[in-house]
Amino acid sequence: MIEKIATWERGKNQKLKPPIVPGLPWLGNALGLTNDFVGFLVKSYQEFGSIFRVNVPNQSFTIIAGSEANNFMSQVGDNYLTLDEIWKSYSQEYGTDVFISRMEGAAHRHLRQVLNRGYSREAILAHLPLLVKTTEQMTDQWQIGQRIKVIDIIRQLVVRQLGLALANYESDDYFHDLRHFFCVNINVAFKGWSEKALRRRDYLKAKARVMELGRKLIANHRAIPPIDRERNFIDDLLESTDENGQPFSEVALIPQVLSPFLGGMETTANICTFMLFALLNNPDVLDRVTAEIDAVLAEQRLSASALREMKSLHGTAMETLRMYPSSPVLPRSARESFEFAGYSVERGEQVMVATSVCHFLPQFFPNPYTFDIDRYHEPRNEHQQPGVYAPFGLGAHVCLAKRMTEIQIMTLMATLLSRVKLEIDPPTYKLKTIYNPNLCPKNFWVRLVERRQ
Repeated sequence: MIEKIATWERGKNQKLKPPIVPGLPWLGNALGLTNDFVGFLVKSYQEFGSIFRVNVPNQSFTIIAGSEANNFMSQVGDNYLTLDEIWKSYSQEYGTDVFISRMEGAAHRHLRQVLNRGYSREAILAHLPLLVKTTEQMTDQWQIGQRIKVIDIIRQLVVRQLGLALANYESDDYFHDLRHFFCVNINVAFKGWSEKALRRRDYLKAKARVMELGRKLIANHRAIPPIDRERNFIDDLLESTDENGQPFSEVALIPQVLSPFLGGMETTANICTFMLFALLNNPDVLDRVTAEIDAVLAEQRLSASALREMKSLHGTAMETLRMYPSSPVLPRSARESFEFAGYSVERGEQVMVATSVCHFLPQFFPNPYTFDIDRYHEPRNEHQQPGVYAPFGLGAHVCLAKRMTEIQIMTLMATLLSRVKLEIDPPTYKLKTIYNPNLCPKNFWVRLVERRQ
C-alpha cells in the first residue's frame, strides 16, 4: 500500500463511512482477530488503508492504523477520543471515579503530576539491589532439570519486586487475589464477560482482600512517614491534593495505590516472558546478550551505568516490545463526530487505535518478523521515525511507568541470564499466544540445564 497523508477534522454534513473488512456470517471478523489479532489488523491496513471497520458478534469497531493514526493520536487524538466509558465499569468496582486510566483533562494531568516522581526511572533505580536480590532468590529455588512455567513465576516475582520497591511492603500473600480481581474485572469491562462474574463468591472474596491490601498500604504509610526509609509514590499521594485542592479520600486513593501491582503483573511480566522466549528462540542473540552481561558484570555491579553499557540487552528489550506489544491497540470511543482520512467517525462509535500496526510494516521496519536487536542503534534508529514505534501507547495516557518498566525488565533479565542457563521445553515448542487478559505466551515452559554462578 502507498501511504497517504491522513487528515482529520470535525465531522461534516457529508458522511462517508469507512470500508468494512469482509467476514463470515454472524461471526464477522471474530476468527481472524482471535487467531492473529495484530496480523489481521496489519493485513487489513495494507488492503483497506488507515481506517476500516471490523465486526464481531454483537459489536462493531472502527480501526484507525498506521503512522497516520499514531500521529493523529499523538497530536490531537485526545480531543476526539475518550476512554471514560471504556473504563467506567472497571473503575466502578473500586467505588470511585478517581482512576487514572479513566480520568481526562485537568484532573488526569494533575494526578499524573502527583505520581510522576514515584513512577520515574530514578525511583526504581534506587532499588536495583532489591531487584537483583529477589531475582537471585527466585533462581536459587530452581533445581537442575526442573520445568518452569515462565509467565506464572515471573508474574509473582514482578509483583513482589514492585511491592517491596514502590510500596515498602511484601505483597506475596495477596498475589492470587490481585490476579483474580484484575482478570475478572478487566474481562467484564473489555471482553464482554457477563457481569454475573462480578457477583461470584470467589471474585467477591478476592475483591475484599485486594481492598484490604489497599487500606493496609495507606495505613502503613500514614503510620510510618518517609524519614528513615525511601520515599515512594504512596507518600506523594498522601501529601497531595486533587485538582481542586482537596485531600484524596481513602476510596479514591485505593485504586492509585494498587495500580503498580495490577499493571506490573500484566505489562512487565508479559514483556519479560516474551523477551526470554525471543532470546531462547534466537541462540545467536542469546549468546551475544549473555556475553555482554558477563563482560559488564565482571567489571562492576549492576547499576544505572552498567545498564547503559548493555546495548544489546537494551536492543533486545526494545525489539521485544516491538514484536510482542502488550497493548497492541488503544480502545476508545468517539467523544464527538470527526473525519479521518476522508471518512466519518460518529460520536459514540467504538474506536481502536491500532498503534502496533506500524511495528510490522516493512517500509518502517525491514523484515518486520525477524527478531533484530540492531534496529535501535546508529545508524539505523528505526524506532525514531515519527509515528512508528509506540509500545507504551500514545497521547495523554501514554504509560506513566514506561521508563521504570524498562529498568525493571533489563535488571531482571540481566540477573537471570547471568545466573542460569535455560532451554525451551519441549525444544519443538512453537509460540502460541493468548489474551489472559493481555497478550502473553501460551504454554511456554523452560528447563533449567545449568547454573552459571
